[in-house]
Amino acid sequence: MTYGSDPFSIVLVVGALAFVYLYDRFVAEDEPEEGTVEHAEHLWKTNQIPMAEYERRVEQAVDDRHQQILTVTQSVNDIGPKTARALAREFESLDELHRADRERIEAIHGIGPSTADAIEEYLNQ
Repeated sequence: MTYGSDPFSIVLVVGALAFVYLYDRFVAEDEPEEGTVEHAEHLWKTNQIPMAEYERRVEQAVDDRHQQILTVTQSVNDIGPKTARALAREFESLDELHRADRERIEAIHGIGPSTADAIEEYLNQ
């Protein structure tokens, strides 16, 4: 008999896989979506950010202007949630985003020339 082909080894492997699945499903905590109050709270409770940063992130998460920027920028082709959140963190309002020059937009992490083009085109419609 070769190692691993006996019924006990098979039951042991299946049991281990079942344990991992059940742990991930019911015990392990998924990190909340970035940009939400829950995410800020998670980061603060796990000592990843100080209280001042926690308060700033909560304020952004509930700020209507922040939400407007997120909504508008996610409508732009090639912009995903992370880039939209980066834009919302950078600008105080949609008006400020409209007035921003290309260099300021491209200076944001994750935004290159093609994404800046898409943003300019969308905002100038």
